[in-house]
Amino acid sequence: MSAGSERPVRDRSQRIPLGLGEQLVGAWRLVAYTRTGMDGAVSHPLGEGASGSILYTPDGYVSVQLAAAGATDPDERGAVRYLAYAGPFAVSAETGRLIHEVVVSVDEEAIGGSQEWEAQLEAGTLTLRSGPEDPGTTLVLEREAPRQL
Repeated sequence: MSAGSERPVRDRSQRIPLGLGEQLVGAWRLVAYTRTGMDGAVSHPLGEGASGSILYTPDGYVSVQLAAAGATDPDERGAVRYLAYAGPFAVSAETGRLIHEVVVSVDEEAIGGSQEWEAQLEAGTLTLRSGPEDPGTTLVLEREAPRQL
């Protein structure tokens, strides 16, 4: 590189457009978790008071933690209403869909599988719509402000 020439800067400054995976890096707070049935009815799988976060790391990993209000209290079946999994994530070059690989999960049946999402990112809001394995699920998240360490 010659003296005076600039190296490309890959950050959120908009100087060079970032790919979806790079734009996701950081912490996201759950705003809504809904499921739309075949009849068009909308439900809230973890209740309307659900909370949670999704963390995307710069080295390609994701951690998902979603909980119902009072999640430590078992429901009528004795199940704790908490969803959690982690593993690598990628954006499919073929479909453009976001793929979360499940390496560890509170749901043992989910381990070794993946979650596929259509991702829409607009003005600090991330909307994830489920893929064919679980149609009708939508997560809406807002970007958390970076914290100073």
